[in-house]
Amino acid sequence: KFTGHPLVGEARGVGLIAALEIVAPDGRAEEFAPGKLGAGLGAHFLKNGLISRNMTDAMAFCPPMIITPAQITEILSAVEKSLDAFQAELTT
Repeated sequence: KFTGHPLVGEARGVGLIAALEIVAPDGRAEEFAPGKLGAGLGAHFLKNGLISRNMTDAMAFCPPMIITPAQITEILSAVEKSLDAFQAELTT
């Protein structure tokens, strides 16, 4: 779902364990120290009710095995909202 987003370099996962690699907008990589993008996106995640594991510029997710499909949809919506808000912040 997120592989086409401009801030996502790679989306990977197995089962319920997943991670998103966060990359700088085109041509701006030199502006960001390692971990800055991950920390910025992590702040947006918290605003949208998500807790993730920030691994420098990769965000890891590991929901409980008893998660419902509706809860997964809620998480994916919050991730999308956070990515879009962070991208808007970076481009203004």
